[in-house]
Amino acid sequence: MRHRVWVLPSVCLLVWLLAVPAAAGRLHRVSDKDEALLRAGVIQASDVPSGWMPDRPRGPDPNQYGGHPACKALNNAVDRPRRKVPNASSSFFDPNSGDPTTTASDTVYAFTSVSAATKYLAAFQKKSAPACLYQSTHVAATPIPGLQGVGDDNAGYERTLPIPGLTAVSDILDVRVGRAVVEFTFQNVGAGIPPGPDIVNVVIGRVKRVQS
Repeated sequence: MRHRVWVLPSVCLLVWLLAVPAAAGRLHRVSDKDEALLRAGVIQASDVPSGWMPDRPRGPDPNQYGGHPACKALNNAVDRPRRKVPNASSSFFDPNSGDPTTTASDTVYAFTSVSAATKYLAAFQKKSAPACLYQSTHVAATPIPGLQGVGDDNAGYERTLPIPGLTAVSDILDVRVGRAVVEFTFQNVGAGIPPGPDIVNVVIGRVKRVQS
């Protein structure tokens, strides 16, 4: 299984934990259970190889899949959750990997119920999802093999991005664990990141434990 990941600095996580935007511009504190879930779901320094550095996380983009006809279903499914559901992000990179860098990032969403998390993930499992991902980069997206048993359910796609003089491999993996969905993004040159599966397993394990 091949993956690429992102990790968010702790300061960005704390902003989400302390205050979540609500209607009428008011700020509502995240519940203790959501806070524990969000802390568990972001990639931490101990999850990545020694020497990797934290990067400023991009966080969720509600309009990531907008503007393309093939993305209508996916964009409709993710727009509101990415704006309203409590989430936290994290990103790390290998400073020795050059440019483009080897990166591992993720965003975790704390949905109110298993059914809501399942509905969100289902959008990435639709047959139209690869066509949407192709529209965003004009590179074919193929399902990642060997994901059976990862989380309660999942969807993952890999793209090989041609760059002058090299090839970058980019993986997107959404994993549902109970009422949480963790979105991993990995990037590496030439092949998958060796620690990718371990990063996923460690993060998913923490998310499971806080919901048990």
